[in-house]
Amino acid sequence: MINEKLLSPHDLPFFWQEINYDRLYDIFQFIPVMEKEFDRVERIIGKELTLEAAYFYYDFYDLAHELKHEIKALDLKLSMDHNACLEKLRYGQDLYQEMDRLSLCKLLLAAVVIDQYNHGFFERKMKDKTIVRLLKALQLSFR
Repeated sequence: MINEKLLSPHDLPFFWQEINYDRLYDIFQFIPVMEKEFDRVERIIGKELTLEAAYFYYDFYDLAHELKHEIKALDLKLSMDHNACLEKLRYGQDLYQEMDRLSLCKLLLAAVVIDQYNHGFFERKMKDKTIVRLLKALQLSFR
């Protein structure tokens, strides 16, 4: 028999005590805004941009700050291997659809943390569509 007094929120799996859909819903609202900017620039240029051109033409400066603020507001306390997260952020876009919610949240948080010592990293990840892919994969994980 389990003594109920011994159980606490800390006994719950990390993901469910820290993250809920309502908090993430605010972050999902950034997806159409980012897609609108991608479409706007690509319509002007006439094709999808190369990575070099994307860093120059897309304008996510203000949006990056707002999105980082929302991610920080989730108040995630994750332990993660920053090097592994960095590699997944650089080369793992094809894996996002197969990853679980916790791993996707770790990558979002890692992008914010890495931006603190590598200024502009988060905005570059927005411009190369990594962040929007992460957000879409996270959103799909709730369906």
